[in-house]
Amino acid sequence: MLVCSRSICLVLAVLVVSAAGLLGDVVRQARRSYGLGELHTLAVSPDESRLATAGQTGAFLWDFASGQVRHRLEAHGVPVTAVAFSPDGRVLLTGGRDGSIRLWAADTGASLGGFAGHEREINAFAFTPDGRSFVSASSDNSARVWSLESGALLRQVTVPGSFITDALLTPDDWRLVTADNSPTNKVALWDLATGERVRSFGEHAGTTRALALLPERRLATAGDDRRVHLWNLDTGQRIRTFEGATGTIADLATGTNATTLIAGCLDGRVLVWDVASGAVLQNFKRDPLSALSVAAHGGRAVIATVFNQVEVLELATGAVVDVLYGHTTSTFTGVAFSPDERLILAGGVEKLTRLWNRTNAQLVRALEGHGAGTMAAAFSPDGARVLTTIGFPRKAARLWRTDTGELERELPGHSDWLTAAVFSADGSRVVTAAQDGTVRLWDTATGDHLRTFAGHVGAVFSVALSPDGALVAGGGGSFDPRAHVWDARTGRLVRTFEEDAGHVQAVDFSPSGTGLLVGWEGGLLRLFDVASGRLVREIVVPAAFLHTAIFSPDGAFILTGESFPFFTARLWDAHSGEELRVFLGHTASVNAVAFNVRGDWILTAGDNVRLWDIRDLRARLRATRVDSGLVLRWDTGALQRTDAVAGGWTAVRDATSPWTVPLGQAAAFYRVAVPAED
Repeated sequence: MLVCSRSICLVLAVLVVSAAGLLGDVVRQARRSYGLGELHTLAVSPDESRLATAGQTGAFLWDFASGQVRHRLEAHGVPVTAVAFSPDGRVLLTGGRDGSIRLWAADTGASLGGFAGHEREINAFAFTPDGRSFVSASSDNSARVWSLESGALLRQVTVPGSFITDALLTPDDWRLVTADNSPTNKVALWDLATGERVRSFGEHAGTTRALALLPERRLATAGDDRRVHLWNLDTGQRIRTFEGATGTIADLATGTNATTLIAGCLDGRVLVWDVASGAVLQNFKRDPLSALSVAAHGGRAVIATVFNQVEVLELATGAVVDVLYGHTTSTFTGVAFSPDERLILAGGVEKLTRLWNRTNAQLVRALEGHGAGTMAAAFSPDGARVLTTIGFPRKAARLWRTDTGELERELPGHSDWLTAAVFSADGSRVVTAAQDGTVRLWDTATGDHLRTFAGHVGAVFSVALSPDGALVAGGGGSFDPRAHVWDARTGRLVRTFEEDAGHVQAVDFSPSGTGLLVGWEGGLLRLFDVASGRLVREIVVPAAFLHTAIFSPDGAFILTGESFPFFTARLWDAHSGEELRVFLGHTASVNAVAFNVRGDWILTAGDNVRLWDIRDLRARLRATRVDSGLVLRWDTGALQRTDAVAGGWTAVRDATSPWTVPLGQAAAFYRVAVPAED
């Protein structure tokens, strides 16, 4: 039965079964994801209004002027390795790592079908000038020419034992140019009418990676040998060589009116040559291994960087005039909800930490300057500040203003890479951990270092503060299988928990502060009574390498993140130890997880950041028995557990609930659905 009222939609299910029937539900589809994953390549539409980017999690269509993602193109189900707009800009081709090719409407992002035949990744596309045909270059040794309208395969050429790295179609005589990584390292011209090789263009040492056609039937080639050669297509004669690159040239493009050549190099250099003279006009240095793909955009170049940024460079000056931050690392290590649930914070193994709008997944702000990345991401309890860590070039925790993104304060002092950091419940303190084996306590108002907690051997991977701020916990990394608890005021060691299950990946105090959750890398989770040291409960995460474990804000749930052999997150009943739900879909380790303040949404972070809705579990209250009869009460906020009763049911008290439903047989009703999307 479906009942809807005041924007709250409730489903009542009548089942005379145990509540355990729903435990261990598998969920594959997240409510929302944040971050576009690793960036591999890009293309600019002919009218320069749209940008297509592609990478680990799919392809994306952007509005170039606003820098906003308009459409996510996710039909491949594998990383996307090639993109190209048609000459009129109306359609977009995408190619996957599995050899799949998809066609999309560039204005709406609608799927228009696909082309099947390649068996390995697609490396490049090129259209004929009229847009009626295109060529695909693949690592399966072949380049294939297709009819865009009918989808028919028109011609295929094969270079045995090699990857076809790039391919072009000549504009006026139905010929194909291919580049490959064969031992002879040849660039070849093919007659598509006969399928025969017409000629080869030699002289490159190493793989030839990029091609560009210029007017007057000229061809530019480039690759590992850091040179660009310009050829006469009809005679095969080399016209000119362009020097100056200091790294492998990954991509070529022509500038305005094809009077310049632009090269993107893997060492981060972007070079501009004058075609007529061969002179180097500009030589810009970006971040190391920066320029993976470059596309001409009027007087600007658009490059894709290995820091997963799209940068727009002014070719006349080398100035960066715009940066698009939507693409992200494939290894997130910290994630958090803002207290008002409007923002998502996430950082990983890159120099940016990002703030996203929770509801539309648009980037709000990027916090730069994290060197090789951050291992922690947290909001202060009032949401006014953000906490991150850096390990290079400095070793410190950082406090940022949430509203402006300005760096407010730095907390230096550790002698090695920081691994974890958390706020106290009142926001007045920060606790940090590092590979130097210490845990440190800081005053957030002054930045003063208050205390150091020692006792671990090697790195400390996790830290926690008790809700009242009286206790500090640290979990040992490397070869230290111990979790320590200290008195926050004196630094005295209060208790140690040790198991032969690898190093400690997670520590977290229960919301009441009486319990400490300790997670070892081998998948062992144990809840201890802090005062007595007594083991309260044990959970074994099946066949997993445990990365993180936390309590929900009300202590009802435990959330874990794992890797190998499964990149999963799991939700557990903290009172019974039952596995309630498994979250699938990540393609890399789930390194960080978070609850919102109400405890009805969760975030999981690995290859990207995903939002999951657990309000159905939150609303599955199990029947409540009252003296006046059988009544089921619930609301959409945090629930108050009073005690566990027979059969795994839990009694819940909620005196403020606006909903009271007499059911007749309350024990048979176990589930209510979720509020409407807010």
